[in-house]
Amino acid sequence: MRRLYAAAVPDLARLPAGLEAGALLVAAPSPRDWGEQLREAEALARSRALWVVVAGQRDAAGGRRLSAACFGPEGGPLAVQDELFPPAGWQAGDRLELFDLAGWRAAMVVGEDVLWPEVARLATLSGARLLAVPSLYPAEEAPRPAPQEEPAGAALAGGQGAAGAGSDLPGGWAQVAGGWQEVQQNQVFAVESPLEGRLGGRLSRGRPAVWAPCEITPDSRGWLDWAAEPGRPAAAWLEAETLEAIREAYPLERFLNPALYRARLAEAYARMAGGEAR
Repeated sequence: MRRLYAAAVPDLARLPAGLEAGALLVAAPSPRDWGEQLREAEALARSRALWVVVAGQRDAAGGRRLSAACFGPEGGPLAVQDELFPPAGWQAGDRLELFDLAGWRAAMVVGEDVLWPEVARLATLSGARLLAVPSLYPAEEAPRPAPQEEPAGAALAGGQGAAGAGSDLPGGWAQVAGGWQEVQQNQVFAVESPLEGRLGGRLSRGRPAVWAPCEITPDSRGWLDWAAEPGRPAAAWLEAETLEAIREAYPLERFLNPALYRARLAEAYARMAGGEAR
């Protein structure tokens, strides 16, 4: 059975115990110097035979970008991915990179791209079964309110897991609308580590999580691990055969409507951008 141990960590200084060679680490976006992050990630990947994803702000032609890079045991980087849908004042990337990671077809979903469904969908339709997600969830200055009981009928459909977790959601409903729902729509694994703090004037909150389709998680909740406290990692084993079995049993991709995308999607984006479809 093809398996991968994957961990989402707040930073590379806080690694899960018992980490073995061949594991995947996804660190949250960091305000640290981009060059320093790359050197640290490559050194860690080489010295411990790991796959390591880091993200941060880098200067590029035309302005600043939020970017992620993945390093493997042989060095790298294997791939560099820019945020495709950044807020105003940031440069957007122009392509989605897929790459091979420990026998998995993988892609990186960076920053606020986790809130744009087309990014994970395009990665999945292109063959990705594993998403590394160093994310940002825009947040307000006010502190997160204390957990409250969910009102009747406020849960997600299904009644269990994320649906029934209510006040037990460690990272709040924003992550359910982001990483969690991307995985349920596309039937992939995702290893997500959101920024908890500031980067380049952007404030974000969230907790590390390892997402999986509801059908293959305890209580149909949609996650294998979700850090309950700030600063804690989330880690789990990912099994390729289990994922493929659920994709065969519930083939969601058969119900897509590519003709509608081709006819309307470019026009819709052009209207949003105030331009013309090409």
